[in-house]
Amino acid sequence: MKWLNKLLYFSNKNPNKNEYNLSETEVQKIQYCLSVSKNENGFLALLNDKKFFFYPEDSENCCFIMYGEKGTS
Repeated sequence: MKWLNKLLYFSNKNPNKNEYNLSETEVQKIQYCLSVSKNENGFLALLNDKKFFFYPEDSENCCFIMYGEKGTS
C-alpha cells in the first residue's frame, strides 16, 4: 500500500500540471509492465503527467522509460 500513498501524495502535489493523452495501446503496455514489476514507484506512471519511451515499440511485452518535461527540457 506504500505505492497508493505515494500516488495520492504526488497527484495532489504535482507542480508541473502537464497532461498527456495516452493511446489505448500505450495504456495496455504500461499496465502490463506494472503488473510484472516488483518496483512500487512504477505506479507514478498513472499520474498522466509524463511521456513514455517504449522499447521495443511494436511489441506488447516491452519496457518503458517515463519522463516529464519542464520548460524545454
